[in-house]
Amino acid sequence: NRKSDKSDTPAHQSDQDLGTFHSGAQQVKIVCRDYQFVDGDRVAVLVNDEVVVPSIWLTETWSSFYLPLKKGFNRISFKALNQGSSGPNTASFTVYDANNNVLYTNEWKINTGFKGTLLLIKL
Repeated sequence: NRKSDKSDTPAHQSDQDLGTFHSGAQQVKIVCRDYQFVDGDRVAVLVNDEVVVPSIWLTETWSSFYLPLKKGFNRISFKALNQGSSGPNTASFTVYDANNNVLYTNEWKINTGFKGTLLLIKL
């Protein structure tokens, strides 16, 4: 008798909660790249479920962009648009505050359509 449990699903086949962070910054800097074989992985970035960066092609070099923060809740999601030529999507992300302090950093392996979401609460 097997119990069905979400933990049975491999991490790359489900959405990922990346945690909750607090900051007083007006904006954050996000840098990302493909940390494994560069095979055409692409991601989109959403803030509070609105697409703010429709597509980033992940390469071996870091791509960076800034996201303005609204007071209160800023739900920042990184969505895998594809898995390149050798899945899953392999992205590395770092989020910096205005003083260049790392708020969050992670590498992931995730399948197309799934996303990793962090909650950034602007004080």
